[in-house]
Amino acid sequence: MTKEEVLRIFSQFSSGQLSFEQFEEWVVSHLQVALDSGDQEVIRLMDEADGLLLQLGVGEVDDVAVLNGIDALVREAQTVRVSMSMGSPLSVTTISVSKHNVSTELPFRAEARILAFA
Repeated sequence: MTKEEVLRIFSQFSSGQLSFEQFEEWVVSHLQVALDSGDQEVIRLMDEADGLLLQLGVGEVDDVAVLNGIDALVREAQTVRVSMSMGSPLSVTTISVSKHNVSTELPFRAEARILAFA
């Protein structure tokens, strides 16, 4: 099982291509496969989905909360984070790009020195 396969099923569910019953059946029948994969991201995604479905089953959350939760997992997993150092000390640029948004953070410290000539 790969992260891409999990995200494909999650996306199908959040877009309405799979019913709650179909999604729950898939998650439950693939939990052991996820564990056997050893892929920590796959395991985390499946565990999160299983937790949301369990909360739905006991009435702690509603259908909308489950859909929103699965959609958030898909968006988070599809986000690419890039960090790089740019020349001067402590100058860092971080860019977060996902299918739905683009945001940037530009924390930096600028130093200026003025030399006086006599």
